Amino acid sequence: MMELNSIKENLQDLLRINNNVTDIEKLDRDEFVIDVSRKVALEKQGDDLCADIRKKCEVTSLTMQLLKERCINSTWEQMEVQLKACKSIQSSKLIWNYAIRKRTPTEYRLLSSLILQRKVELRQKLERLEKNMREVIQEADFCGFENYIQNRVSGKPAFMDDDSIAEAARIFEEQRARLLKEKNDKMNNINLN
Repeated sequence: MMELNSIKENLQDLLRINNNVTDIEKLDRDEFVIDVSRKVALEKQGDDLCADIRKKCEVTSLTMQLLKERCINSTWEQMEVQLKACKSIQSSKLIWNYAIRKRTPTEYRLLSSLILQRKVELRQKLERLEKNMREVIQEADFCGFENYIQNRVSGKPAFMDDDSIAEAARIFEEQRARLLKEKNDKMNNINLN
């Protein structure tokens, strides 16, 4: 390092002297390089390194662009309604819509069938209410604190036979009676207060 520092100082002294001489005696900065072939080789090596880095960056960029296109095609383009958000002006809350994917014709037929079944169900329920008929199954017994009926099992239902049906009915009746008693107790407590 000391030898390198002394060469550096010598070069700086020569450059200072070169700046103070007349224009005729002045040398160009490139004329101070003794090993021109090595300088050219180092410049070529630097250019090659830059070209390699540029190629790697282009490959990485193209790979990312391809992945982006595939993600967009498999998610965003598959949506009939894309997910979007509205930001409130007066607060920092975001309100999101529901993203809906494109459906196949088979899914549309199934959906229209389900909508039709639900309309029939609601029409029959309205008729029973108009005739003051009691519902066979109370929705509140099945959904608890929720305001809707939720399918609790998936797949084909398992049917019980033998004494298990009677046992399940007894357990169900005990739970219903317990819930009814708790509800009545709460109402009594509210009325007392």
